[in-house]
Amino acid sequence: MTILPENTDLNVLIIEDNKDDTELLVYQLKKAFKSLHYTHIQNLKEYLEALRQVAESESCTEPERHNVILSDWAVPGYDCFAALEALHKIKQIIPFIIVSGAIGEPTAVALIKAGAYDFVLKEQSSRLSYIIPKALEWAEQRKTDETQRLQIELQNKALQASPIAIAILNGQGAFEWVNQAYEMLTGWAIQELKGRYLWGFCGEVSSKNCMQVFQELKNKDIHQWEGTGTRKDGSRYHEFRQMVKLSDADNAVQQYLLIRQDITSLKQYRSRLEIDAELPLILANCQTETSIYEESASYIKRAFGIQRAGFIRIDEGGEKILRWLGDDMEESLSREGAHGTQYPVLVDGKSRAICTVDWNAIPIEGTNILISYRGSFKSHEMSEF
Repeated sequence: MTILPENTDLNVLIIEDNKDDTELLVYQLKKAFKSLHYTHIQNLKEYLEALRQVAESESCTEPERHNVILSDWAVPGYDCFAALEALHKIKQIIPFIIVSGAIGEPTAVALIKAGAYDFVLKEQSSRLSYIIPKALEWAEQRKTDETQRLQIELQNKALQASPIAIAILNGQGAFEWVNQAYEMLTGWAIQELKGRYLWGFCGEVSSKNCMQVFQELKNKDIHQWEGTGTRKDGSRYHEFRQMVKLSDADNAVQQYLLIRQDITSLKQYRSRLEIDAELPLILANCQTETSIYEESASYIKRAFGIQRAGFIRIDEGGEKILRWLGDDMEESLSREGAHGTQYPVLVDGKSRAICTVDWNAIPIEGTNILISYRGSFKSHEMSEF
């Protein structure tokens, strides 16, 4: 954006103790700019008060706010370095231009390093008609950059706090960044992942599938799929993955966004819904009590991927335990119990274990069958029962 003096409303904070110099400066500015508003102060105390008002005037419209500061170097009771530090503290982007007599090159360089935008000799103050528009352009760009920086920082915080595992890969598929959820899901920390390729963490078979995804993304922007994920410790889980291609204006791949969600619980929930819907149909086709147990046990083991499926027979009121029947488990229940109760069970007739009973009550001839969904059993010594 090009700022022209004749189109610019200027609101200047002037620090100058010489009346004649102040009047000359104001004259030069009025000649060059469309309109001029200015505040004239003469010491550090007044300057700090002016900055305080600037810091508290967030609701002010632009013409009411100072958009440039013009400061003399040699003002009694005033220090340019202290003034620049105070401006930095209020975090306002306002060009600070020094208009002064000769101060020596080392001092001028030090002031620029401390945050001053430019230095102009008083006898060359006419140059301000050129320097101030450039300073305002610089300030606008700084504000834009700062806004973008804050947005990126906010987005990064949101990504970091997200419960969904997210990773950013470079254009070649190597890790650049992962959030905490990614580290928790996979067990891999960013220090272990950064600079290494995604397919190096997928296993031999999954590695080929992973590289195939990158090939497919050459012709589309997003790829979604379900699969089995493997953590650092070797444990496995069901996951839903999304890979998004991030390209520049020329469609050149710059980065990839990888999103991974653990859907193990969701798949288990879906399986339970399937059982709720389909198991009554299976049971309706069973002619004997034994076939009821065998068919439903087979279905449950297949749906949940478990090794054992057992059943508890209760009375019509759902209170009294009549007996336990199940897949190669001997009957060992003879006392009353309730939902969630831990029961001792004899597995394979050899070792005792504990299972927590979860069920779906299905009436069959006035009797409920309670289906255990637990596939793993916690072993105990026999003396504990």
